[in-house]
Amino acid sequence: MPESYSEPVVSYDNYYYENEFETTLPDHFYNTTYDYSSAILNMEVENGVRYVWIEINDIRLRFVFDTGASSICISPAEAAVLYRQGTLREEDFIGSQYFQDATGRISEGTKINLRTVTLSDVVLYNVEATIIDNLDAPLLLGQSALEHFRSIEIDNLNNLIIFK
Repeated sequence: MPESYSEPVVSYDNYYYENEFETTLPDHFYNTTYDYSSAILNMEVENGVRYVWIEINDIRLRFVFDTGASSICISPAEAAVLYRQGTLREEDFIGSQYFQDATGRISEGTKINLRTVTLSDVVLYNVEATIIDNLDAPLLLGQSALEHFRSIEIDNLNNLIIFK
């Protein structure tokens, strides 16, 4: 490594890189699915589990707010409803994927593309999700949607989740 090497300065608030590197934005900042608008969702709490209502492909569903889930997860039952209504099409099926659940078990699921995920007034486009091969699987709002926001605040006093 050259002696003059220095780590780039990264500022996500101002969106720049500097030093020996070209001043440019990382590729993921050009992704049109990133909308830095704010969204506020009412949170329902049952037995310590936080639920939110969101829309996937224009269908409103109740999801567990799960920051530990790597992606949005739905069961085959919800996938069948989306498919029958024409909001999930053949071209939205990406392929098989293995995932590890909270118990440590590794299972196979089907990776799909959700054309729209709506949280309050914010619409995310082309978000990856997983169909879990279990009819009893809960709907999980995971990182494939959450990572599109700069920050997420949980307001337990007012039962709100604030996405910025």
